[in-house]
Amino acid sequence: MEDPLLDIVKEFADISDPNAVKVAAQYVSQVRGLPLEQVADTRAKLEEEQLAIAGQLGSATKTHLQEILQASESIVRAQNSYNELLMLLPDAVTAVADLIPEASRLYERQQALSDQDTERLADAQTVLRNSARLRDILELPGLLNICIRYGHFSEALDLADHTKRLQQRFPDFPVIAMVLEEVDNNLNIALIQLLRLLRDNVRLSVVVRVVSYIRRLARLLPHLQAVSLSTIFIVARYSHLQRQFAHVSQNDPLNHLTRYVDIFRDHVVSAIVAYNSIFPEGPTTDLGIFIRHVIHDLIKEISTFGSSIVSRQDRINIWVQLNYCSQSLAKAGARFWPLLLGAIPRDEWLEATQRQSKLSSMRSNPVTNEQTANSDQSNPQPLASTEVDETTNKETTDNTDADPES
Repeated sequence: MEDPLLDIVKEFADISDPNAVKVAAQYVSQVRGLPLEQVADTRAKLEEEQLAIAGQLGSATKTHLQEILQASESIVRAQNSYNELLMLLPDAVTAVADLIPEASRLYERQQALSDQDTERLADAQTVLRNSARLRDILELPGLLNICIRYGHFSEALDLADHTKRLQQRFPDFPVIAMVLEEVDNNLNIALIQLLRLLRDNVRLSVVVRVVSYIRRLARLLPHLQAVSLSTIFIVARYSHLQRQFAHVSQNDPLNHLTRYVDIFRDHVVSAIVAYNSIFPEGPTTDLGIFIRHVIHDLIKEISTFGSSIVSRQDRINIWVQLNYCSQSLAKAGARFWPLLLGAIPRDEWLEATQRQSKLSSMRSNPVTNEQTANSDQSNPQPLASTEVDETTNKETTDNTDADPES
């Protein structure tokens, strides 16, 4: 239902805009709520409010004239830019239309990628997804090198075994092949260090560990499988023995031969014991070759320096040491004294044997030892230098306790 008063206002003000009609409706509702005596003053109040608004607009215009001018200039510039854009729009539309065929060709080329390129893209995505695992794999050679540098051979061999298993799982993966090549190079370095350690003066427990490491290395290095582990051990210990002999001075034949016999007894016996402990069921050919070589070297030294010792008593003292040495090797299954008779006069060797037996009986029977000492006061013998006890024999010089894990 239409409001008659609103119709009069609309007709009087010639209102057609919907927003103006809404304002007029609000005005009519406000007037209808006023008392009758205040309705006549409504026009005057509206005129006062209009004048107040006009004054406020004028004051605001004076205060913000500069901003209004700048805004007007901005509107003009925006209008000019818009007009220029309208002028350039046809050319832009033409350029875009020309690009459409090229974009279509690019799209068709992308669709025409070969299966090989698609597989490469898939491989690249796989690499990105497994970047952390690849980083761990690439760090294996460095970790193995650090373990070898600090003597942690067991951990190094564990890393090498892990790399071999990776190569078996991924035989066609080039990164694994590259890592395996670096690991093999580090294993060769480890082999050199172990062989160097095997040529040093080390304890039996260390030798056993070193040989166990070399045995594990033989499973990882194909070129090492062609050489017998017992041969490697014998060659290394023979090299160590030659190095010990090389440090013995040759200026004094007596001291040289005495020292040579001491080193021979200590290291040859320890090498034989170590061989039998490490290879209890192994081949005896290598051990036999080792024993023949060291005995041949001993006979050569006796022939070279024994004749240069003038004193018969000094020579017999050395033959007594050789007798003890022969007994020590006999316990390891290598009695060699019959081979010495070609380089030692028989009478001197017989006298040395008798003296060694006498010394042994004196140590085993203290009562007899005291009686014999009293009876020999009238005819003393210079035996102090010959009393060499194989059970109290001290180690040779430079006896190190090197450990491959230290």
